Amino acid sequence: MLTTKSKVHYSVNTVYNYRARIKNGAVGNREAFERQVKALGTPR
Repeated sequence: MLTTKSKVHYSVNTVYNYRARIKNGAVGNREAFERQVKALGTPR
């Protein structure tokens, strides 16, 4: 998740709408989508 405001030049609504669009188009379980995205950035 992006937390540094200086690196993000989009409104909160824009980020939320983009995330919702990607989540709705995801293949598989949409409820597990958030966990799977978070797992991308964690070391194994």
